[in-house]
Amino acid sequence: MSDRPFKEVFQGIILDKDADPYFDEVNVTGVTSVKNPEKLIIDIESTHLISRQNIKKAEEAVRLFVFGNYGKTKVVIRERYMLSGQYNLKQMMNIYIDSFLDELKDISMIEYKLVKDAKISVDSISLILEIPEGTLSHTKKPGIEKYFNHVFAERFGMNVNTAVKLTRASIEEAKQDTVSRLKNSDVRVDAAGNIVEVSEEETSGFASDYETKRRDLEEKLEAAYDVKNNEVVIPEEFKSLKSEGDEKKSKKDYMATAEKFRRKNYSDDDCFYGKNVEGDIVPISSIVEESPLEMVVRGQVFGIETREIKKKNSDKILYIVTGNITDFSDTIGFKLFVAEDDFQPLMEDMPEDSFVMMKAVPRYDTFARGVVLSSVNGIKRISDFRTKRMDMAEGEKRVELHLHTQMSEMDAVTDVGKAIQRAVDWGHKAIAITDHGVVQNFPTAWHALEKVKNAPEDFKILYGVEGYFVDDIKTLIMNSHGQSLDSEYVVFDI
Repeated sequence: MSDRPFKEVFQGIILDKDADPYFDEVNVTGVTSVKNPEKLIIDIESTHLISRQNIKKAEEAVRLFVFGNYGKTKVVIRERYMLSGQYNLKQMMNIYIDSFLDELKDISMIEYKLVKDAKISVDSISLILEIPEGTLSHTKKPGIEKYFNHVFAERFGMNVNTAVKLTRASIEEAKQDTVSRLKNSDVRVDAAGNIVEVSEEETSGFASDYETKRRDLEEKLEAAYDVKNNEVVIPEEFKSLKSEGDEKKSKKDYMATAEKFRRKNYSDDDCFYGKNVEGDIVPISSIVEESPLEMVVRGQVFGIETREIKKKNSDKILYIVTGNITDFSDTIGFKLFVAEDDFQPLMEDMPEDSFVMMKAVPRYDTFARGVVLSSVNGIKRISDFRTKRMDMAEGEKRVELHLHTQMSEMDAVTDVGKAIQRAVDWGHKAIAITDHGVVQNFPTAWHALEKVKNAPEDFKILYGVEGYFVDDIKTLIMNSHGQSLDSEYVVFDI
């Protein structure tokens, strides 16, 4: 759909008084309906930040406006901010941290608590969160990195590298933490921080020689972490602990770039045009009129035509690509405006008769004089979803003894090779060819059998013909008056 103001799309909506001013200059760029689970996704663009609290208030207002008090459909607003260049990563973390935490609380309470207590540091494109090491932090580390990478890329258009560093307290800090926890428990601790029931020697022995060496190695590893280049360079003294196969892994990338992350997690790799085709598949037969909603259809494309045009007031070339898509319940046209650089790859990925899934808006087209799929948001290749017809009869299969091919003029268009392949697929042991009064397809059938897949050795082609009986005794010419066939005019009354 074309961009329209939020309050125009939902004209008459009543927003919370705190949230209302923030949606005055917000545009709606897309609306997607998902049936399972029931969800309405609204994509918006804004030139100013909107807190998560106000976004959630707007989601609830839209739900009530569209579905009423008893509607079970969930409304999700996906923001994209078009901010000025003055917003850098550090400012964004200072301004938007409460919204990050509020959103994380809805996603995972554990991730929320870990990030809330984390020590956060930033530079131009790197976001470092230092979180105490533990089982939960190990488990949630990928999810936290994924969340921040995704939000900054999708919501703010910023390529940010997020790294969660799992830290361990020093020996002295560990001891102080233990003493602090003991003081808050039922165990008696004296003024020096010693447990009364344990000897001085035991309380001072929090770290053995082994523990001291282990911590020393870990501190060296932490010191080897290069934040700027996002890598850990294994120190020389550790290389002896590695096998020969690990030598190539002396450097390990702990953070994916935003582009790699986006491509791997949030863009459909099979989508060769546009962004995605998320949503429930709609039968084409159900599309009978225009709709403001994006719809997802699947089917076979055919009748593709292209036309080259020049962009107005520019030397840039655009291509108009039109065609039809059928899901065999009905057929609908589609139209795309494709940039010059994208044209050839599109045509290679969407050849004639290929099967695709397409997400677009049904809209009346004045040139086609009907509803077509336009504002296409995504196209991806899919396999042929048709269920092939099979001969499910048990026991001995039938044999087709009366078959016309394209050689039976005005009577059939069947390709003999495809007919033989179908007979083999259905488990038939033979097939007859009986064209009208001709035998021209016999050689073609013989060669076609050589190319048929999975044909058994005993499969037979029965070469036949549909002939004609003629009464050769009956006089062919009646009431002859001796006319010559060589005359200038010859008239037959048939």
